[in-house]
Amino acid sequence: MKRKKQTVIFMMLILGFSLFLIHFFDLYLDREQLFYAYERGNLIGRMFRHYGLNWIWSPVCDLPSVGNGRTYSNDPDKLIAMNIATMKGQKDAGIASTIKHFPGTDGKESRDSHFSEATNLSTLEEWKAKQGRVFKALIDAGVEAVMTRHASFPAVDNRVKNG
Repeated sequence: MKRKKQTVIFMMLILGFSLFLIHFFDLYLDREQLFYAYERGNLIGRMFRHYGLNWIWSPVCDLPSVGNGRTYSNDPDKLIAMNIATMKGQKDAGIASTIKHFPGTDGKESRDSHFSEATNLSTLEEWKAKQGRVFKALIDAGVEAVMTRHASFPAVDNRVKNG
């Protein structure tokens, strides 16, 4: 049991370091960066398979907002490329991917929607040009599932529900 625990800790350190490298080299997109995104997805996928799992709630596809450092980039094209590489790594490990958090952010929201009401204030045109384009590309690339976000999106539905 101790050896398994050490292996998991080592794998988590590798995953954390790979994400650091991806963010550190965020100035440009090259094959090495895509390689790290693929390898990160594949390593996570192999770890999941090791424990008998076959589905992951990853990758995060939101364009970064204030205080959100969980995505690869604030550039939609880079975010698409990196997330497709991550999804391919996960798929090659036998893991189904879930892109999240549809419909994404407006890039300005600072509140965590797990703890308070959050709102995406993008117009529909702005959303289609940026965040919507990311989700469409990843759906077209064959992602298996989409997770929604806990937030309102008045450009699509401005009704208020109490509760």
